[in-house]
Amino acid sequence: MNILAWNYRGCGGLAIIRNIKSILHSTATKLAFLFEMKCNSAKANSIISSLPLRQSYVVSAQGHSGGLWLLWDDSIKLQVLEASSQFIFSTINDPSSATVWIFGGVYGDSHHGLDDVLWGRIRHYATGPIPFCYMGDFNAITSTFEKIGGLASSLSRWTIFSSRIGNAGLKDLGFAGPAFTWSNR
Repeated sequence: MNILAWNYRGCGGLAIIRNIKSILHSTATKLAFLFEMKCNSAKANSIISSLPLRQSYVVSAQGHSGGLWLLWDDSIKLQVLEASSQFIFSTINDPSSATVWIFGGVYGDSHHGLDDVLWGRIRHYATGPIPFCYMGDFNAITSTFEKIGGLASSLSRWTIFSSRIGNAGLKDLGFAGPAFTWSNR
């Protein structure tokens, strides 16, 4: 199953909508987690109705920040377990594999004020009997190699993040492609 997790940084304009449609079509995505969409649920639902993935769950932005969209294909049986401004956790029953698993779309608080709540929920699902996969942006790094430019990140933040990954039994699956896919401006 092709899954897309994308920090989109806003949902305004027809060009952006065409871009989302193009990516979903060209990648044959069956499940998409789009975050930092920066729009309310009314606008989100209007846009989603024109996308190829018709099933959705939306967490509205708070003002001009945040906003999570979980989109999926009709062939997937998905049930949202819980959601907040930082996550959407769901069970997925993929008929092609006859497996039930937990998908967590994560968008961590960039100020780290809500980290304890987020990591409590991550550990809750990660220690259960059902296989799981989390995708998104934790807004944290484990080493200097994961960041270039901007304000320096503290060693204590890296240590805390690495410790939380280990305590939850998570494993970074790595990536293929450019090391840096985002740059501020």
